[in-house]
Amino acid sequence: NSNTIKNVVSADRIKDVPDVNAAESVSRLPGMSLVRSGGEGQKVAVRGISPKYNVMMVNGVRMQSTDRNDRSVDLNMIAPNILSGIEVTKALTADLDADAVGGTVNLKIGKAADGLRGNFSAQSGYGSIANTYGNYRASAFVSNRFFNNKFGVQASGFLDNFNRNSDILSVGYALNEQAVVEEGFIPIDLAGVTIVDRVTDRQRTGGSLVFDYQFKNGSLIFNNFISNLAGQGSEQVNSLGLIGNRWSANASIGEESNTVISNAFQGEFDFSIFSMDFSISNSISNQFVPGIL
Repeated sequence: NSNTIKNVVSADRIKDVPDVNAAESVSRLPGMSLVRSGGEGQKVAVRGISPKYNVMMVNGVRMQSTDRNDRSVDLNMIAPNILSGIEVTKALTADLDADAVGGTVNLKIGKAADGLRGNFSAQSGYGSIANTYGNYRASAFVSNRFFNNKFGVQASGFLDNFNRNSDILSVGYALNEQAVVEEGFIPIDLAGVTIVDRVTDRQRTGGSLVFDYQFKNGSLIFNNFISNLAGQGSEQVNSLGLIGNRWSANASIGEESNTVISNAFQGEFDFSIFSMDFSISNSISNQFVPGIL
């Protein structure tokens, strides 16, 4: 009965803040934290519990893992502007999967509202590290209801590209043991310096298509969702070891792609003596990393 177990982010709240992805939107709730990648949120930790112990859903349909090593799910591939809300349950409850030790995040995609509605938005930005204007984001949404508002259709899509370049400087220190013995104090000497130049471009594409039909005593809804996050990058590393005067360098390039597909046919009916609900769903996750078997 605690009112702190479940929190909800409304569609209006999601639109009010310029979050890059759904993980960033979820992190605005109390008790939520992020695992970041390239400066943007990637996975969600609930009350400090590792992402691999939490469950991610789309309209009540469990999303498959997007990680090769555990069952955690990336939310950075989903644009928040196609969502009608986010529900977070921060405990084990009887109506949810028992392996959601940390909690459950349910991304909601709503039904079509009355009348013809639609919107389109586009924006661009500048990245100073790469000196590029290649950052952009576009989203579109349209919905309508037919046959005396009984049958609804809602379609949405998004496309964005962001440059996630970064420069990383790291240093190492060592204890000068000889000076400790001879002079009696503890000096710390610079042992090595590493400079990393990382160039990363990420493209996010996807959308949803929802059909629903309203009956006098219930409704049917057919929900379809797809999202893809693709990235290409290169990395140059230069390391200088001051102890022994050693220098090393290496460079690498790579690409990866994550795709999530979710389909669900759901129904809710309320009869005079009993109620009934059902769901038939399909969830697919595909990760493509060339060169990794």
